[in-house]
Amino acid sequence: MKVNNERRPWISMVAFLAIACAVLVLSGLLVGAAPPPRPATFYGTVKVNGANPPTWVTVEAQIGGVTYATAPVRAVGNDVVYLIDVPGDRDDQPGKQGGVAGDTIQFRVGGLLCAQTEVWQEARYQQLNLTATGALPTATLTQTPTPSATPTLTPVVTATPTPTNTPSVTAAPTTVDLTPFNTTVRDTYINEWEPNRNYGTGPDRFRIRVYGPHSRGLVYFDTSAIPTNARVTSAKLNVYLDNYADGKGPTIVSIYKVLADWNDTQATWNHRLTGVPWASPGCTGTSDRSATVASSLQVNNVSTWYAWDVTSLVQEWVRNPADNKGMLLVNSTFRDLRFHSGDEPSRPPFLRVEYGPGDPSPTSSPTPSAPPTGNVLEIQNPTRGGNEAYISSVNPTANYVNQLRVYGPGVYRSLLKFPGVAQIPAGSQVLSATLRLTASNYNDGRDWSLDVGAYLVNRYWEASQVTWNMASAAVPWGLAGCNSVPEDRAVMPVDTQTLKAVSTGTKPAERKTYTWNVTGIVQAWVNDANSRDAGMLLMASSGPYRDIGFWSSSYMSEQGRDLHPLLTVHWAAPAPTATPTPTFTPTPSAGTVRGTVYYDRNRNGQRDAGELGVLGATVQLLSGSVVVLQQNTPGGGNYQFDNVLAGAFTVRVLLSPGVQSSDQNPRPVTVTAGGTTTADFGIYWAQYLALIRRN
Repeated sequence: MKVNNERRPWISMVAFLAIACAVLVLSGLLVGAAPPPRPATFYGTVKVNGANPPTWVTVEAQIGGVTYATAPVRAVGNDVVYLIDVPGDRDDQPGKQGGVAGDTIQFRVGGLLCAQTEVWQEARYQQLNLTATGALPTATLTQTPTPSATPTLTPVVTATPTPTNTPSVTAAPTTVDLTPFNTTVRDTYINEWEPNRNYGTGPDRFRIRVYGPHSRGLVYFDTSAIPTNARVTSAKLNVYLDNYADGKGPTIVSIYKVLADWNDTQATWNHRLTGVPWASPGCTGTSDRSATVASSLQVNNVSTWYAWDVTSLVQEWVRNPADNKGMLLVNSTFRDLRFHSGDEPSRPPFLRVEYGPGDPSPTSSPTPSAPPTGNVLEIQNPTRGGNEAYISSVNPTANYVNQLRVYGPGVYRSLLKFPGVAQIPAGSQVLSATLRLTASNYNDGRDWSLDVGAYLVNRYWEASQVTWNMASAAVPWGLAGCNSVPEDRAVMPVDTQTLKAVSTGTKPAERKTYTWNVTGIVQAWVNDANSRDAGMLLMASSGPYRDIGFWSSSYMSEQGRDLHPLLTVHWAAPAPTATPTPTFTPTPSAGTVRGTVYYDRNRNGQRDAGELGVLGATVQLLSGSVVVLQQNTPGGGNYQFDNVLAGAFTVRVLLSPGVQSSDQNPRPVTVTAGGTTTADFGIYWAQYLALIRRN
């Protein structure tokens, strides 16, 4: 590039003056105000003598015998948990205010020294379960005066209550856990290899075994205690997977509605009751079970709880209790899963149902109000499922699996994928999709806003191996940080949200959630399984140096489910192939032009396995030099121009700077009446622009 040397002195003078002014201003603003180092954060469970401590104890973090941070504990589910930020030492202040790299941190619970220690490191975010032994001090609680006589539990009802007909007060929803201790629960499993053996009695009754096509689980909960006019807002089947592991990886377990009566002490592969066979062995007949899956969930890790959403199923049973014949659990792969049964006293299955007042007269055929416009699927990843990680330009070779953070501008970036999208049939239309993340109470002390975008990722990455430099152990990113466009990710986000506040705790009123509209990304996943495996990226491409963390799917395991990432998808199944009606018999005079725009990674001009479609490519159909039709490709990279009059046309893909085509573009096509012409286009990234970091 030619440079006008005559203007260089002016440029140098302007640059010098700008730098001088900046130094003068900053010297006045920043002297003695260096930003503090980011704290090291630790969280996890707390146990004293192997049991939960009382919630009045505190956790202390000490370095060299000096306490630099304290934090309360809180009860969450069946555990007592903590979260503590250990500050760093400040160079601009005398004395020591916290840790420096390499300092050993000791922890105390209620004054008792914990067995665990850790090393202080700036911005560390680490799970650490604390254990201590010894006698806790006696809590000094404020004595509550003894009430005179027995407390009067007088109901707040005055004389004769007069109905006011003011429905403005909505009754709080009722939540009930149906367990073997408060309702009838029946469960067993049936085994094709021993088709006449019952597993609901004897030593085998403690497990619900689900193994490929050979073993299937049967579970029943009596839901008749719920009022028949109740509106069920949530119902989750919770089952604990024991520690038996055959090492065959994740699998999908689906639930089907059972249509025929069975008994847990009599059911076998061949018979549902003694002397009464299934319509088809294994509870596979059309009168044995529904052909439609009621709920599916990916199962991976052992020794953990899994929860299936069976809201619609339980609503049917509540409306008509006689319709309740229970559920059938079916495994999609040859992996042997052994869930705890109702006879297992420590972790029996339970059905958690949330319901509120509904139609007061459900038997009077109420007119439904605004039926849903599509199917609804809520997807959460298994805990420690290896589907989430963040990458850091500060530590470009470090892996941060099962953690989520964003740090502007682009210093930390989070990667997520949701394998559960595989439940949506190929060809379905995604009506809407939202990603919900809950901010953790990690905060770097700044109150700046951070704009974070959601990007479609186009390169496969492995959560347990991904780093700033590498997508997996053997495959680098096209450009470090998932920065190569479009090989690593899409150039533009599908949605951007402004982040500012973070959570101050784990109580519902203290949570701060953010949602992104990721409809375009999920549509790409539905259209192309390879795209689904590549997931999405959350990144602040500009803005201040603000560090914000989110609760990942590993936080507090199953007990933290309501804080975990949630993907909610509204989708419509592909329309059935319509039988053409013979009302239009004229010979067609128009045809169709269609094709796919894809990433041609090896630049050979043909689409090979693993080469993904392009989201958002602009395709034009031209007659001469006139643009007749234009489309932007959805996820999967497909386009289609219908009702094109027969004749000669040109199809072209508009290319962004640095992107080239691996085959002919524009391309002439000939449209025939009633025919379909296909034109695929391969594109690739041919130029890398230098990244200029401005401090």
